[in-house]
Amino acid sequence: MKKDVLSETNRHFWPNAPEAPEAESPASEECLQCTRHVEGCVSPDEDTLPEEFDPLRKASAFSPGKEEMSMQHGSLAWWEQVAEIARLQEIQDRFAKIMRVGAIITTNDGKPVTSPSNFTSFCLKVRTFSEGRARCWESDADGGRRSLEAGHSFAYRCRNGLLDMASPIIVEGRMVGILLCGQVLLQKYSRAEVEEIADKEWPFAQGKDREALIENFLSVSVVNEQAIRDAMDLLHLVASHIVGLCERHLTERRLLQRGITLIHEQRNKEALERNLKLAQVRALRSQLNPHFMFNTLNSIARLAFFEEAPRTQDLTLQFAEYLRYVLRKQSQGELVPLGMELDCIRRYLEIYQVRFGERLRSHVEALHGSEELLVPFMFLQPIVENAIIHGIEPLPQGGEVRISCWVDKKHLVVEVTDNGVGCTPSSIEEGVGLENVQERLKLHYGEIARLRVESAPGKGTSVRIALPAREGVLVS
Repeated sequence: MKKDVLSETNRHFWPNAPEAPEAESPASEECLQCTRHVEGCVSPDEDTLPEEFDPLRKASAFSPGKEEMSMQHGSLAWWEQVAEIARLQEIQDRFAKIMRVGAIITTNDGKPVTSPSNFTSFCLKVRTFSEGRARCWESDADGGRRSLEAGHSFAYRCRNGLLDMASPIIVEGRMVGILLCGQVLLQKYSRAEVEEIADKEWPFAQGKDREALIENFLSVSVVNEQAIRDAMDLLHLVASHIVGLCERHLTERRLLQRGITLIHEQRNKEALERNLKLAQVRALRSQLNPHFMFNTLNSIARLAFFEEAPRTQDLTLQFAEYLRYVLRKQSQGELVPLGMELDCIRRYLEIYQVRFGERLRSHVEALHGSEELLVPFMFLQPIVENAIIHGIEPLPQGGEVRISCWVDKKHLVVEVTDNGVGCTPSSIEEGVGLENVQERLKLHYGEIARLRVESAPGKGTSVRIALPAREGVLVS
């Protein structure tokens, strides 16, 4: 048989990672279900999961509903309730097409959650045999366990001889499934070598079936190590995105269950009403478009590839400061000084500046006495994002976004304008971002807060928000 270079591939891609376990080590039920602590794995009571696998990890504000508690965590029934399988299938199909590999999402024990994407004829043929299908499921489960123990996306040889890669899907501190891809070879095999593999690994196929499997194996694509590293990198990002989708869906389900109970049974109790408002705000905040984060990461990767690398460093620092503000303030409370919110928006605009270059111009101004006033956390970001994506981006020459803040008697006025393409009144009413902002303002200020949008095709858009000045804050 030919030299196995998978260990070098894993070490090269993750140079600081610990040595992975041997391929022959059996997968234990305890590890797969994450019910006990084993070396390199994590129990659900510990908060020590590698952050690269769970970038969206946060404490849940809700208790599971009865329906959720009745389902085994990570089972097929759990996946059907927690995730939009059709959406996951779409993401998986696109990933497999772009990377030219086979891909699938499975439970912890290797049972498919999604349908196979871009599977090789060899793998499809193997799975037509009950014994071959069972070996595939066991191999997929073992790959997921080993990637969790190693602490990173992991490349390994499957039990039928092909190269696969696995990345665990970890939701709320527990492994619920595996994202797998691969079904490729690192080097070409001769027919004699494949026949040797068949004798050892494919006892379930005899006669014509054996010959068909050998021919299918010989037709499997051969790739280089760089292609494997690229696939492992993107595999990790896609797994992280799936984690975000699952956690958001869980939050929304729990919010609905808890909200109905509170509204009908304890509507008039002030403390519980406040908890419900905070829960609604968190759920609305969780709907912020995740494409911004992924677009930024893609920009960083492109810059790092093409230049060395001061702009990349600046973009990374800006994004780090942006995330630091978002994560820290999110845990501290709902109201922040306007000055902090504007600093965050400036970083947000600088990050987009890398993507749009001279096509995006911006100006942020706060008149004296306004920056100390308290405003809802992250209430400006959806409005500014709408101005850039829907106003400026469609114009070949780009445009300008202006943010102005001032105090008018007892009100703080914040205005976001752009000279972009504009839109019709019906388009404004359909916008999810503005609807979320309006709902948050209503939760904090009732009917006192006002939001007005003016726009017309070809004339840009203006969004003006008037908030009452918070008591205890000096306004000069």
